[in-house]
Amino acid sequence: MHDQLKINKASFRTVTLKIRFSNFETYTRAKSLSINTDDEKTITRNANLLAEEFLRTGRKIRLGGVRVSNLKFGMVQKKLSDI
Repeated sequence: MHDQLKINKASFRTVTLKIRFSNFETYTRAKSLSINTDDEKTITRNANLLAEEFLRTGRKIRLGGVRVSNLKFGMVQKKLSDI
């Protein structure tokens, strides 16, 4: 996912987590950021935060997925680590 963002010079603003339990109950949770970013660690950190609610239940998870949305294409702001 992150590689495709880089190739397309895209940034995102929303991270969404989809969880399906073994009984096929499906839930989604999303977090929107205040600014667009293309940072891979931001995806991981927010997906983990969203997953905590489901992991605490102790139920068996059948499927988990992460997506990014609210994309912006074009120039991506450089981070200090890129300089």
